Amino acid sequence: MRRIEHPPVIDRTYCEKLRISQIQYLAYSLFLIILCWLVVAINSFAISKSNADLKFQVALISQGLDLNEDLQAMQFSRALAVYERGEHYLAQRILLPLASKQHTEAEFYMGMIYDMGLGVDKDSARAVSWYKKAAKKDYHHAQHNLAVAYANGEGVKPNMKKALHWWQLAARQGNADSQYNLGIIYATGNAQVKKDLLEAEKWWRKAAINGDAMAQYNLGALYANGEKKVTSYCEAIRWWKESARAGMGRALVAIELLKTRDDYHPC
Repeated sequence: MRRIEHPPVIDRTYCEKLRISQIQYLAYSLFLIILCWLVVAINSFAISKSNADLKFQVALISQGLDLNEDLQAMQFSRALAVYERGEHYLAQRILLPLASKQHTEAEFYMGMIYDMGLGVDKDSARAVSWYKKAAKKDYHHAQHNLAVAYANGEGVKPNMKKALHWWQLAARQGNADSQYNLGIIYATGNAQVKKDLLEAEKWWRKAAINGDAMAQYNLGALYANGEKKVTSYCEAIRWWKESARAGMGRALVAIELLKTRDDYHPC
């Protein structure tokens, strides 16, 4: 609500010219007080009505009464707005009834809230539970975060096989973070996943095309160092330039170092 400013102070000379009487001054002051009271009352009524509407809609869902898609979308938009303002506890109160009614995006944000401990105690197991609900409905952000949980053993037992499964599902929907992570897994290898640079190149290329600066940088390194069994300085420079344009400063350093190699030839 906008703050009501006090009326400007009138200098003595101006008062004397107007010959304002004490009664006129008191009447003027009373008018301003009444005006301020009316403004505050109108604003309070509008806020109360908005809060009442919100509580009513939350109550409808909580009591098992279905809201149509338009009302659900409106509720979710309000939840997202307060979430982005940092009012996570209020966002959780709005999201929970929606998520309980299988609203996919609400399920994902409930996972985020518990995953990061936003307005609630951090609870990785609850986060995983909500991520699973949204992930099973092909929501790629939830699939990505669920894969991270399996890879790191957060809220579940570590399971790289399941992490790869969910990252691949998300990556096939164009999730650049999942594509990048798959590239890392295949480029380095581990006890559960065999190192495979061709597979790493495939996923990093997809992420690079999606604008991921780190994937573009790593793709350049593959070509520059011949780790794909094919050395291509021109391809390395091409991807490092893309990475630099996306904000990766080290890519420019890599290009300059590449130019100092004895076998370097300008493209």
